[in-house]
Amino acid sequence: MDKVLLTIIWVMSIILVVYAAYYVILAVFGLKRTKRITKPHAPKHKFLILIAARNEGIVIGYLIDSLLKQNYPRQLFEILIVVNNTTDDTAAVSLRHGARALICPMQVRSKGDALAWAYQNLPHDIEYDAVCIFDADNLAHPDFLLQMNQALCSGIEAAQGYRDTKNPHDTWNSGTWAINYWLGGRFYNQPHQILSLSSIIYGTGFMLSHRVIEKIGGLQSCTLAEDFEITMQCILADEKVGWVPDAITYDEQSLDFATTWKQRRRWLVGFLQVISLYGLRLLKDTFHKPTRVKLDFIMYMLTPFATYFSIIVFSLGVLLRLVVLKYPLFPLTQFYDMFGQSLIMSILFPIVLALFVVIVEKKFKPGIIKGILGFPIFMMLAIPLHIVALLIYKKDFRWEEIRHTKAISIDQIEKDN
Repeated sequence: MDKVLLTIIWVMSIILVVYAAYYVILAVFGLKRTKRITKPHAPKHKFLILIAARNEGIVIGYLIDSLLKQNYPRQLFEILIVVNNTTDDTAAVSLRHGARALICPMQVRSKGDALAWAYQNLPHDIEYDAVCIFDADNLAHPDFLLQMNQALCSGIEAAQGYRDTKNPHDTWNSGTWAINYWLGGRFYNQPHQILSLSSIIYGTGFMLSHRVIEKIGGLQSCTLAEDFEITMQCILADEKVGWVPDAITYDEQSLDFATTWKQRRRWLVGFLQVISLYGLRLLKDTFHKPTRVKLDFIMYMLTPFATYFSIIVFSLGVLLRLVVLKYPLFPLTQFYDMFGQSLIMSILFPIVLALFVVIVEKKFKPGIIKGILGFPIFMMLAIPLHIVALLIYKKDFRWEEIRHTKAISIDQIEKDN
């Protein structure tokens, strides 16, 4: 039995190493600065800015203010707040700050549902070339629309901007979130842009042209991970997602562990929902019409399964230990040494990685140290979260409200940076 277990562990470990090596090689290209869109384009395109808002009266005004301070002609963009499941003054605050409010009359189960309803019920007087989507707790850099206009004029019709953070120094928890998004932007989206692959949508601060939206069948996401679902729809429609790092969004990150658990569980449940809905179709489509973009996206789609493989390898290792106790293949102290080294590496590696990302992205300030030290917890939390998500993703899982309270202006953010 021990030899069988060892063989299984070795085979699965080799698969995991190959999978990890793929992303390590890609990440190397993240060390190279992506080519900016340097050719100037005059403001040309009309943007519809869609914001789903649920009890966001505390923060929504600051987002609208930041959008009204865009270095872009006011007549070329419309701000539409999709008010849903709300019991506070979100609609009144939105109107007071200069946006339009579209009141969703029904209960929605997800952000994707709210956006889908809004897209189907847009006011007839709104004209647009592209839609930009934000979360209500965001702030937009003054050049966001200008950069998305540059992207559109350069032929990029689906794009993700740079996701930064309003509050990276508030707690260790918000710091780990900030590092996670800096890591994804620099070492996933940036290499994919350089290699002419597709970036991924990160939930907020992204843009879709009217043509792309119509091609993917409208804003019709039905899972809890509408960002991954929209990315999947783009890939299936042979539309790449571009990376526009100068279009910056500042997002509010959760301060406590419980909220982080809720958010990450929701997203992982949504990720598995997307795989169950679209995964087989993507595999079939790639088999009949293979492209580098689709093959690469399959690798991304397999991310949860890499985690499940890791859990299985670890579990088999524990089982092997029980076999070793009965049939001594090597000294037990050697096993303990290996386990101890693995534990140390699982703590040290995330810390070193987080520090490296912070330095490369030029984000180092004393307040981020607690986020760097907490990053091992953020990474190891993926294991129980993946197990829980696998158990519940088929259930009627609803979008739970996340309270946002970081009331800060874009002027203060720019001053702090």
